[in-house]
Amino acid sequence: MLNEYVAEFQSLRAELEGLLQSVASGGDSFAATDSKLRELKDCLEAFEMELRSMPASERSSHLSQLQICRDEFARLQRRCLLATSRGHEPSASAELKRGNQALERLNSATAQVMHENSQKKLKRLVRISCATYTCKGKAYSERIVTQSRPTQAYGSQVP
Repeated sequence: MLNEYVAEFQSLRAELEGLLQSVASGGDSFAATDSKLRELKDCLEAFEMELRSMPASERSSHLSQLQICRDEFARLQRRCLLATSRGHEPSASAELKRGNQALERLNSATAQVMHENSQKKLKRLVRISCATYTCKGKAYSERIVTQSRPTQAYGSQVP
């Protein structure tokens, strides 16, 4: 039974190696490598459980094979991580660029809204009226600017 687990592990390892080669040559198969890595991990865990269920006298002869499989799995896991992270760098930088552009648009829109709101507040605070009057036969025009007193929040007046 243990030999079947070792054979399956070696078969899955070979398939994963092939997937890693295709990723290295430009293929984007992150999901496939992740799925194959999970299968490999499940196989390794089943091998470990089977080994634990054996008596200690039988188990000791297979521990070295288990350690070889564990080391191989750790090596493949690192290779998958490196291969898929290298393959996704351009999309990650593109994603970062899109995020920065969206942030710039939001900042610009916020600044525009704040400017519009300040203009509205200014129009409420300052009332401009024009008065025309005559003095000694001449017509004069005058702009009178009055500022209303703003009140603070909660109804208290500003001195």
